[in-house]
Amino acid sequence: MELTAEDINVQTITAGGRVSASGAGLTFGNIGSGGDVTLDAAQNLSVQTINSNGLQSLDAGGDFTFGTLDAGGAIASNSGGNTQGDEIVGGTTVELIAEDINVQTITAGDSVSASGAGLTFGNIESGADVSMDALQNFFVLTVDSLGHQILDVRGNVDFERLTAGESITSVSGGNTQGGEASSKTEIAMTAGMIWNQAGEAAGILRPDTDLVLDEASAPRVRLRSSGRTAVGLLTAAEIATLWGNDISANVRGTSDGTLQMAFNGGNGGLSDQVDLNITSDGNLLFDTAYARNAKVHTSSSNLIFDDAWITELLTVKTPETNLRVDQLNPGAQKVDVQLYELDDRFRLEMNGRDIWTDAYVVRYNSGFTVTVPNFQLDHDLSGVEVGGESAENKVSRIIENGRRLPDSFGQGRGLVFPSEPSQAPVDGGVETAPVNLTTDMTNNDQGEDDDVKPNA
Repeated sequence: MELTAEDINVQTITAGGRVSASGAGLTFGNIGSGGDVTLDAAQNLSVQTINSNGLQSLDAGGDFTFGTLDAGGAIASNSGGNTQGDEIVGGTTVELIAEDINVQTITAGDSVSASGAGLTFGNIESGADVSMDALQNFFVLTVDSLGHQILDVRGNVDFERLTAGESITSVSGGNTQGGEASSKTEIAMTAGMIWNQAGEAAGILRPDTDLVLDEASAPRVRLRSSGRTAVGLLTAAEIATLWGNDISANVRGTSDGTLQMAFNGGNGGLSDQVDLNITSDGNLLFDTAYARNAKVHTSSSNLIFDDAWITELLTVKTPETNLRVDQLNPGAQKVDVQLYELDDRFRLEMNGRDIWTDAYVVRYNSGFTVTVPNFQLDHDLSGVEVGGESAENKVSRIIENGRRLPDSFGQGRGLVFPSEPSQAPVDGGVETAPVNLTTDMTNNDQGEDDDVKPNA
């Protein structure tokens, strides 16, 4: 059946085969077709229900409004104005293009895609991928897909639940706020992205944009914003990285292996505040730990901060150790292990009560082993490792015996040397100014100190 007219207004159409209509304005009640349905309106298109065994191609130069679209094949709609409707059921793919789109429910056997200025949906269910491209804001209650979910949004992203059989990738130019996001592979979300004139993500974030989620669960989770990055519960087995100016998260590691982590500012520099509570039976490896102030509390006993950049304060609490890196106050404080680093950059390994670091050791309690490499200007880690306490005692003996320190030792680094030998007991903590050995020091003492712990 084929209809062509200036304007068409028909209440009911029933056809065993194909139905097509074209005109300036098209208005229909109910259309039933045993084949395909093709509607092409130069102006507005309005239909209550369309039920077809084949595909549906629905185009309008103006607005498109509908009640229910149900097709055995694909459904494709392109309107120059707004698209608004209640329900779409597609046997294969569903594709929507409009100025603004507002649809309550979409169910598709294959992929779902939508592009427009503003996108608003209730519930989306897809047997494959879901792709959303919005020039303004995107809002959805729930998205369930067997495949990937890709959200490219120039404005804000707001959702209640995203569940994907594959990855979830979301990039917003504004804030991202959501309830629960879960993926069987990976979640990567960015808030505050700047787009260039070609419509491509520039990789740089605009200031003061937030990414806040109730829950995020995937083997690999990567979250990035320029403002607040916060997760009520982040569950990951392999990777959990958090970028932002103000970072807070409760993290649960689901593997007894190594959970690879990182925190830093949204554009790669320092974060202002970091607050992490981590539950894990495995190891924690922080590739980067860049912050002015950071707090890491964890049930794991094995941590590595491979590249730490702390300008004010880092506190780390494990079941065995309370460690503090205080860059503003290097004076001895009541913690198990205290460190200090003049240039703010250091490496730290924690294995129960055994600590390895290239930072300066301020003090540590009895029962803890703290190992540092010989100090070199380039922080070369190839030198002999000695206990931090022995380093302090070594310098005390040098000063006591009147030996001259190298002229270059400590120049420009603000080091303060003890004027009296340390009174700390051999098995106690070091409570003097932080010092390190230099490679050009020589020891003419006979014998070997009990408290020196050379490399194995």
